[in-house]
Amino acid sequence: MAAIEFTEILGALAESPEPIIRRMIAADPDSSADLLRQLAGDSDPWVRIQVAKHIRTERDVLARLAQVLCSNVRSAVAENFRTPSSSLLLLSQDEEQDIRTFVAFNPSTPRWLLTCLLHDSIADVRLGVACHGRATAYQLDLLAMDPDACVRWAVAMHPETAHQTLRDLSHDPDKRVYGASQKRLED
Repeated sequence: MAAIEFTEILGALAESPEPIIRRMIAADPDSSADLLRQLAGDSDPWVRIQVAKHIRTERDVLARLAQVLCSNVRSAVAENFRTPSSSLLLLSQDEEQDIRTFVAFNPSTPRWLLTCLLHDSIADVRLGVACHGRATAYQLDLLAMDPDACVRWAVAMHPETAHQTLRDLSHDPDKRVYGASQKRLED
């Protein structure tokens, strides 16, 4: 009897009529990019969510999944660091605030897109920009005037925040904000 390759077993299981089996295959770290491409068209949204989260999912597949109707799939795409910038731009304009928030927190979101997101009406989206490792001093200066204290606190804690901005925040009416900025000025 010939030995069966593990990839052949995964491929066979990916065609199972049971959605739970296909979900497990889509989440398996050994699943190939080709197998994930196949599963990206699955009728079960939870299979597509696992594909969108997978580290081996190719960028063109993520771009296609960014356009599906299921918001949970789009959320998973927004979180994936391999998602192309063009898809992150599309998702940054999504009507679902959670999806825009995931884009703001995605470590691959480019700086130019962070500039667009810092004007979002939802504080959690702006908080994502304020916490982002790619945020510039200019973006943080703008967010230092945010009406939300959590956003201003994140600006005070960010290592790229300019010294003058920290001085301005040290007079903030919120004690967490002025406390954080004063501590950063002392360091």
